[in-house]
Amino acid sequence: MFSLCKPFMLDICLKKSICSQDTTAAFFDDTVHTFLDNYGVYINKRSVSLPAGLDLLEGLSKALNVNNAPYRE
Repeated sequence: MFSLCKPFMLDICLKKSICSQDTTAAFFDDTVHTFLDNYGVYINKRSVSLPAGLDLLEGLSKALNVNNAPYRE
């Protein structure tokens, strides 16, 4: 089962400027987008057991999208 600990830690890393925005985007942008595409509906349906899960992933997805382009065309 996917744990929200990893995206949460990645989010903190970006917000505290511990991680490079460009490097983090290069390594994780596609992974976060693909995960949202595949599991976003599931996470949304389980918002009681995964509070703020979807908001965290969507925020992380936007932060990693350095070109502000849609992640799926």
